[in-house]
Amino acid sequence: MDFAWERLPCRLRRGLLAGGVGRSHLAGLAHAALSSARVPGTDHELAGFLARLGFDVLLAAWEEDPLNGSLAEPLLTLGRDSFSPKLRGALTWLAEQWKPDARADRYLAKGDHERLLDMHSGRAEADPFLLRACVESLLVEGDAGRLPALFGGLERRGWDGPGRFLLDVVRAETRLILRDYSVCGELERLAGELPLPGRLTRLAHCRHGLGEPELALRLWKGVLKAQPWNVNTLLRARDVLLGRDGETAALPGDCSILLYTYEKSDELENCLARLDAAGLDGCHVVALDNASTDATPAVLSRWKSKWGTERISAVRLDVNVGAPAARNWLLAREDVRARPFAAFLDDDALVPEDWLGRLAAAVRSEPGADAWGCKVVDAGRPWVVQNADLHLRPDLGRENRADAGGGQLPALPVCDLQHQGFDLGQFDSLRTCVSVTGCCHLFRTRSLTEQGGFDIRFSPSQFDDLDRDLRVAESGGYAVCQGFLRVEHLKRTGEAARRGASAAGNALGNLVKLRQQHGDRQLEGVAEKLSDLTLQAVRRAERELAEGLGD
Repeated sequence: MDFAWERLPCRLRRGLLAGGVGRSHLAGLAHAALSSARVPGTDHELAGFLARLGFDVLLAAWEEDPLNGSLAEPLLTLGRDSFSPKLRGALTWLAEQWKPDARADRYLAKGDHERLLDMHSGRAEADPFLLRACVESLLVEGDAGRLPALFGGLERRGWDGPGRFLLDVVRAETRLILRDYSVCGELERLAGELPLPGRLTRLAHCRHGLGEPELALRLWKGVLKAQPWNVNTLLRARDVLLGRDGETAALPGDCSILLYTYEKSDELENCLARLDAAGLDGCHVVALDNASTDATPAVLSRWKSKWGTERISAVRLDVNVGAPAARNWLLAREDVRARPFAAFLDDDALVPEDWLGRLAAAVRSEPGADAWGCKVVDAGRPWVVQNADLHLRPDLGRENRADAGGGQLPALPVCDLQHQGFDLGQFDSLRTCVSVTGCCHLFRTRSLTEQGGFDIRFSPSQFDDLDRDLRVAESGGYAVCQGFLRVEHLKRTGEAARRGASAAGNALGNLVKLRQQHGDRQLEGVAEKLSDLTLQAVRRAERELAEGLGD
């Protein structure tokens, strides 16, 4: 399973260490590898290695997005002679049928799946571009119950032969995304007909979901022979082998659970009810009400009556001070500072019963980290990942920037792999990263207060948690994501984009501040250190898997 990481150009190595998943991410890395192979003067053996890697990564990008015809033509150009007849036929059919439509792209960006479905219903012929947009929109918008009707009868519209095989792939993968593990037999059939790493990965995920880790590990071992660079598969397989996917622990000290809230009484009620179901395990909840005018005071009063003052304290402010100031206010309390750990939880986050035990297991495995976070998914649509382990972009200083009124919009300095597909367990591992989401994260209280808390210049919200993590990383620290902890978030991904102009303006303003605070030169040093740290973890995982599974 060993992979020659040291032979890779720096940015390509960083990109692959950030993740071996994400359709756009992989397509970009494939381009980087293939371009590096063609650089004049490159050693012949190295050029061949990079060319093969670029092809493998490009194939992985297509497997993440099997109706993406824009990847079919370059794959055929690079590997037509090496493909099986089944794969060559599917890619050829897809390239021929691929007809991009700007109007469909606009509807997809707006979440207007009604218009997408209307467009699709008017098609008499196979249209993979439009079907892809419809499937993605229905999943993102939480209307997955309409997928069977969408798939029904497509064979009569030209989805036959190679097209029928692709349709079967997408239909099976959609069922897997929705956690219908009865699709296992169909996934096995498809992997038999097209034994590519992506098909085996999905079958392994299904086996693991059925409670068959030994079969999953056997499949992951085969995947890693073909994709030794896929750190997501590597780390997940290692953690399943070691039993970390089911591991919980107890924190080595008392913990405060800190919430701040504004005008979200219903969400706060649900959040506290989930905490109650999980059990506080000796933790003390401190809730700060940012001058809410709804039923928030009544909600907190009821929970104070139920739990008692020894389990919950409530603070009410006369004005909404915003997220970073609220966090700092909570951290300034003597009772909070007296407890070794502090967990921040959004007022619309819904934790599972084992949430604190999962975070404690991450603390036990990675005691040197400065923050421990989790995988956050949309409540009601758990296949949509909002956040997981965040890594610095490999193209820092080279990213594209969009013009806006004569100026330039800075790019977020972290990758968005979690938004480039749906949850198939690709983030289910325990791994180091540059940042974790503020929706649910744990700190050592002393470390957090000594590092200066949260910057109020990012008020009222947006990026104050990322700014804090970047400051820590610039001083040599790092975060850890407990990917086996899944927290549901009632605020939907992308909702901010559909809010008013003031909210969008605040987010953009804070992004500008963030990039001014953390320039490319500073982040370049962080990227190098964290890349080395990740590579050490990957090498350990390679050894542990080799010892546990055999070469």
